[in-house]
Amino acid sequence: MQITIRYEAQAKHAAGVDSETIDVDEPCRVIDCLQQIANTHADTLKSILVNAEGKIQPTLLLFREDEQISKEDDTELSDGDTLTIMTPISGG
Repeated sequence: MQITIRYEAQAKHAAGVDSETIDVDEPCRVIDCLQQIANTHADTLKSILVNAEGKIQPTLLLFREDEQISKEDDTELSDGDTLTIMTPISGG
């Protein structure tokens, strides 16, 4: 099954790409997908996605298609879904 990952803000900078399509095993929950991405980009993106305990960073914003989803959401992703990963942006 293929999932398109879109990166925004710091996640885009760390990943080095705007988006990528990855192959995941079915069934695949959001946490499973994030763990796979974190392991693939361990040197640059892992600390943005998950903490030292392997849990999703509390400040991470996630969107399935155009709807924001909770990090605790156990909903399984579907083939062809787009998962957008965004970190909060601050400034002044």
